[in-house]
Amino acid sequence: MIDLMFRFGTDVIMVSINKKIVLFGNMAYGNFLIPFEKFQLNKQGVIKEFPYLADEKEWRIKAKENFYAIIDKLGNEEAIADYLIKDLEDDGYTLIDKRIK
Repeated sequence: MIDLMFRFGTDVIMVSINKKIVLFGNMAYGNFLIPFEKFQLNKQGVIKEFPYLADEKEWRIKAKENFYAIIDKLGNEEAIADYLIKDLEDDGYTLIDKRIK
């Protein structure tokens, strides 16, 4: 299991990786983690990551499928953590802690 903590402005974001299960949380709302499929995605953010979904009617569903396909392909917790660190840092998040349990 790997836990990551990021800072984005004044927010602290938690990411927990357990095998291929990835949970996300915002510490402003307490220690509450949710899976990616429960996210209310921002279309501009999705298009930045997956430009070919710009004109897709089911862009939310396809974006979530793409995320899980990437996670599945990476295969192990360390590779998933590295991918998420790079992806979130590219979006302005700063890694402040990484814990391997």
